[in-house]
Amino acid sequence: MESREINDQLLKRYLLGELPAGEQRRLEEMFFSDAPAFERLSALEDDLIDDYVCDDLSASQREKFEKHFLVSPERRERLDLAQALVAAVSEQSKPIAAAQPAAPWWETVLDFLRLQNPTFRFALVAASLVILVSYGTKETLENSDLRRQLYQFQQSAERAKQQIEQEILQARAQNEQLQNELEAVRQQSARREQELSSLLEPSSYVLKSGTRSGGQPGQPLGDLEVKPDAYFVKLQLEFDKQTEFKTYRAVLQSYSGGIEIWSQSRLQTQSTNKTKVVVLMLPASIFAHAEEAVQEYKLALWGADSDSEEDFQVVEVYAFRVVKK
Repeated sequence: MESREINDQLLKRYLLGELPAGEQRRLEEMFFSDAPAFERLSALEDDLIDDYVCDDLSASQREKFEKHFLVSPERRERLDLAQALVAAVSEQSKPIAAAQPAAPWWETVLDFLRLQNPTFRFALVAASLVILVSYGTKETLENSDLRRQLYQFQQSAERAKQQIEQEILQARAQNEQLQNELEAVRQQSARREQELSSLLEPSSYVLKSGTRSGGQPGQPLGDLEVKPDAYFVKLQLEFDKQTEFKTYRAVLQSYSGGIEIWSQSRLQTQSTNKTKVVVLMLPASIFAHAEEAVQEYKLALWGADSDSEEDFQVVEVYAFRVVKK
């Protein structure tokens, strides 16, 4: 189907959904490749909207217009604007008391536009400028007073359009700034979380059975280096005892003098292939508050089948020294 074979009546039937499905599909395919035909279709859409607003369609055509033509949100917006323009023009033509002169009809339309959000307002203003060009051919706009008001409205609408564009640009800039600030907060939070995790990560050491057990002379003490910013010290006590107790207790003492410094009860074991293990978490402050740069300690592990003090017996003794750097 060539564009020269298309007349306005055929396009009007297409817009109202009166054509068979096959013919309608062929027309739509042609609109994608034939720019003049598409332009004719767009102009006829404006005419059809004007006819609907001015009540120039038959009852059957109005029904088809409402059910078929208005399925597009963009067409409904254009219809709303056209109805607002007609209402404003009609209001302007009514007798007005001298004491209360009415505002120009185009101010009424602009007030309507101001109630919308910036994006919708921008679309309506752009559509109104297109509609008013075709609307200017109507007889209702042929007198000089209305032409003057139309010109004023076009100027005001253009200024409103520029203002809306500026608002949209500002909103985008503010949104970008907020996104940058949010990303900076996220990065800062991640750094703080990493720093906190590093601080809370304990210094871990393994004390094995026979590590100068009982403080036997001639055997070197194992060194535990406790960092100044550490919060915890994790000690893993390994022993080869075959006897299994229900509960364990650890007692930390000074190596010389045997003064009890710290203890923890109701400990449980973890078994490996060859050894049993008791894990302790000691506050690093136990070692940090000592005045000496190197301190020697003795840690005794006790076991029992009940919580009675009389049932506890020594399972293993570990001797070590703490070096602060």
